[in-house]
Amino acid sequence: MDYDRVIDECKELKRWQFAVAALLWLPTLSGGLNIMSYTFAGYVPRHRCTLPCEDNTTRNDASPVWFTNMVEDDLNTECKFYEFKSDALTEGGCDADMFDKTKIVPCESYVYDRSVFDETLVSEFNLVCSEKWKKGFIGVMYMIGLFIGSYIIGFISDRFGRKIAMMGSLVLLALGGALAGFMPNYPLYVLCYVVAAIAGYGTFVAPFLMTVELMANDKKTMLSMMVNFPFVIGEALMCLIAWGTHQYRLMHIVGYLPLLGLLPLWFLIPESPRLDHFYSMFGYTR
Repeated sequence: MDYDRVIDECKELKRWQFAVAALLWLPTLSGGLNIMSYTFAGYVPRHRCTLPCEDNTTRNDASPVWFTNMVEDDLNTECKFYEFKSDALTEGGCDADMFDKTKIVPCESYVYDRSVFDETLVSEFNLVCSEKWKKGFIGVMYMIGLFIGSYIIGFISDRFGRKIAMMGSLVLLALGGALAGFMPNYPLYVLCYVVAAIAGYGTFVAPFLMTVELMANDKKTMLSMMVNFPFVIGEALMCLIAWGTHQYRLMHIVGYLPLLGLLPLWFLIPESPRLDHFYSMFGYTR
């Protein structure tokens, strides 16, 4: 059977092709959501050292005037400050005389600017200064997740079908991304993010393959390029979600959990006809 000849002789199938290709935009959109999430979760707000002489009323301002007035040189107050004199009184606020400016010590805790985000992964787990490598490490793990996903999703897609690979990736992405918003510590967040990275690969590549294998030869190039449109829309959508939530945990929940609403696509999108034809032609079973 010549698939392209069947399509050319049956105009109704052409309309069906475009309808399925449009539905395939929806899981592709989720891939864009995923790639942008850490841009906001890993946002580094302005911050400074928390001083021993401060009370709770002053620990909400990342750059108060009295703080900057105490700094006499180019000291990086985001990570270091003058040593606090052990015999200094802490009542009545901070004063320059309370610090030994001949000695500089690293920060023990931090005050973060919360004007952009109420809380980010960086501010909650203090991924700054000596711990800032942990923020970059998540990016490394994301790429490792994509690498692993290319093998796992590729094998599942060829062995069990594009549709199973796509829908399985969608479920895994929704759960991994949403659960990241509940994780109580840094290692568990990284684990969820790697799972989301693996699944995110499948939510883009599987729909792309299905689109290319679905369309006739004269439409493949145009439609395969248009698959990038929903990916970009997903990126923009995550920007809106981050802007509306101002909290990285809520952003993960709002951004990923609704993806489970795409599960009915299982009943609307068929398996790749070319892949089915390939298996039937060579007598393979899935």
